[in-house]
Amino acid sequence: MDFSAKLFTVVAGAVLAMSTAVSVANAAPTPVAACGIEAGLEYATVAELIAAMESGDLTSERLVTHLLARIERLNEQGPQLRAVIETNAEALELARALDAERAEGNVRGALHGIPVLLKDSIETADTLKTAAGSLAMVAASASRDAPLVANLRASGALILGKANMSEWANFRGTNIPNGWSGRGGQTLSVYGADYEACGSSSGSAVAVAAGFAPLAVGTETLGSIICPALHAGVVGLKPTQGLIVNEGIVPLSVRQDTAGPMARTVADSALLLAILQGDESLAEQYQQTLGSASLDGKRIGFPVEYAEGPAQRSDQPLFLKALAAMREAGAQLVPISAQVAPDFDVLYLLLQDFKTAIPAYLQSREGLGLSTLEELIEFNRTQPGNAEYNQAWMLMASNWEMTPDQYTAMLERVVAVNQAALDAPLEAHTLDALVFPTAQPSWAMAASAGYPSLNVPTGHGDDGLPGGMTFIGKAKAETDLLALAAAYEGLVPANCPTL
Repeated sequence: MDFSAKLFTVVAGAVLAMSTAVSVANAAPTPVAACGIEAGLEYATVAELIAAMESGDLTSERLVTHLLARIERLNEQGPQLRAVIETNAEALELARALDAERAEGNVRGALHGIPVLLKDSIETADTLKTAAGSLAMVAASASRDAPLVANLRASGALILGKANMSEWANFRGTNIPNGWSGRGGQTLSVYGADYEACGSSSGSAVAVAAGFAPLAVGTETLGSIICPALHAGVVGLKPTQGLIVNEGIVPLSVRQDTAGPMARTVADSALLLAILQGDESLAEQYQQTLGSASLDGKRIGFPVEYAEGPAQRSDQPLFLKALAAMREAGAQLVPISAQVAPDFDVLYLLLQDFKTAIPAYLQSREGLGLSTLEELIEFNRTQPGNAEYNQAWMLMASNWEMTPDQYTAMLERVVAVNQAALDAPLEAHTLDALVFPTAQPSWAMAASAGYPSLNVPTGHGDDGLPGGMTFIGKAKAETDLLALAAAYEGLVPANCPTL
């Protein structure tokens, strides 16, 4: 969500109905027994790709050529996933240069030669546009790399292109399907056109699941990494607020936006998290922690309604299986209560955040021809081709008024309530983490509290659709969450749909 299933599946579900995905013919995936480089370059892990490059069996140029051909075959043709909004015209040239550097013994860092896709809201100082999915933003490219992009380039990563997204992080209108943007069209799930991709980092999640890139970067304000990761069957991590510098990201809420990694494995997610922070030494620390990860003796809280007994819930069979697997692996599972009622104050805060952030951002970009929210609204009003979609959120934000004192008081209350809802069970039961079925809006608490949350796939249900479990911990608990998720990941079959 940045609003993930329309912000208000969590906050104001009583007001807004869930958007439905556009129905377009789409091939269902065929599961493979195991993923990895033996299943094709598109499903290789970063470690496998780097090892192949180091041995001389693979070049970045060959990898990029393969992925670009795959994107061409599946993104606009075939199932028409529309997960990638633009590929980098300089990708092959960059790959050749990185190969030449490796041949000369110059390896920049842990991602040397590895392609990465970025959400369309992340600035790059190259030929790629940064438009938050909006046609209003394509007049000129950004003039700078976001700090996280500079960190990626320093590690040797190759920016393969921009991923589609819900336009303006799902904060344009109330009747727009999740995963749609004026610039990129409708992102579709690899699990079929009738199964929505969720938003707003829909393109990043679908691209990873479809084998368009081993790594992608999404952003989240309120569920926009976690929900798309669930629907794509990939790992998605929303970091602690402020862990990754959020400069150079088209904002919804400067105070609550954060970039985060999306990958097919926990290990790849951990590696990307380290690079996004600009600290390669963290990559080694994460690797060591994940290498020795175990659930044995870990105390993990889970919603009491899923406790064993007559009242056991049956609507989340994959979550129940996940709990059983963790218990068998030695985890001590503790039923807890951690529920926060839908809170319209979250909406009020985001309306004020958006109203403040968008004019400031527009004025920071040269060549767009827009400098105010009202000018943006007028552009959308006169833009042909999307008249069926409204601008309700933008209009509400434009007319929204809060005094600084009102805003501060409301923000302090929202943060305190959500932190307390998570802190109480963590501290009362001395827990290492909390877990929830990702289909439940537990991400709302973590996002509002500024705490990290991590979706890890739990396999596929009888309907063939992916399940997910969200690990949540206190601020800066990423290392612990990654270790727990990695230990759990080793208990379930590989989760690699292929087209």
